Formats: sequence, structure tokens, C-alpha cells
Amino acid sequence: MTEQRICTVREVWQALDQLAPPALAAEWDTAIGLEVGSPDARVSKAMIALDVTADVIAKSQATDCQLIICHHPLIFTPLVTLRQDIPEQSLITSLVQKGISLLAAHTNLDAAPGGVADCLADIFGLEQDCRQQAGPYGRFGLLRQPVSLRTLLHMTR
Repeated sequence: MTEQRICTVREVWQALDQLAPPALAAEWDTAIGLEVGSPDARVSKAMIALDVTADVIAKSQATDCQLIICHHPLIFTPLVTLRQDIPEQSLITSLVQKGISLLAAHTNLDAAPGGVADCLADIFGLEQDCRQQAGPYGRFGLLRQPVSLRTLLHMTR
């Protein structure tokens, strides 16, 4: 039986900040880091998701995950209320009720070396030696071989 490593949300957060430093985030993107929960909460399992949905929260609870790490922040603008009858806000209350913490890495992960932009460049097969930064969040490069527009669109699915 494998021994579970238990750490804190803070430790995971610090590791995430090493991979996707907050300094790489867009100036307007203040919704990164810990969005829900305590930095001192204990974590033995985490789930990674693009977006936080009711299904993601249910799956996290069903698999005993104490932490969700998402790309798209759940809280992007300041909240004036926290109501269960507003879908986005009900997700926050659900996380709190279930004791699940939430970390977000948004534009900092887009721009990070090996982050979203680099992964997409790899999926599209951009030549490494041709890759240049296109602003902080994009990549330029040449395809390894010519492809039709239809094929290129299919690669985005």
C-alpha cells in the first residue's frame, strides 16, 4: 500500500507559484492563488480542472480531494453577495460547506515556461527553434509540416 503524503494548501500554493509565478500574471488578473479555504488546511489529494463546476466539486468530494487547482478563477470580480441561488456563488458556498479549498492559476499559467501557451504550441507541433513570445501569453512558430485549415481546426478540439 502506498503511503499518502499529507501537506498543506500553502505548500501546494508555493509549489504552484514556482511553476507559474504570480509576477507573470496580467496586470488586471488579480484572481490567482488561494480563492477558497485556509492556507493551513491539510491536503492528501488534489484535483486539477480547467473550470470549477458542480460536477468537479462532486467528483472532488467523491474521491476525497481536499483541494481543487483550476485554471479559470471562480471568483474573478469582488463579490457583493454570497448567495446559493446564484449559480457561480453557489459553487463557492458548496466548496466551503464541503471543506474543499480552491487555488487558481490563470494568466500566470498561460505565460509560464511549460505553461498553457507552450503546451498548445506543442500540440500544434510548432518548431521549437522558431518559437518566440508573442506578448506574454502567445507563441509564434512554424508548423513542422503543412496542414489544411480543417486539420488545424480539428487539432483545437
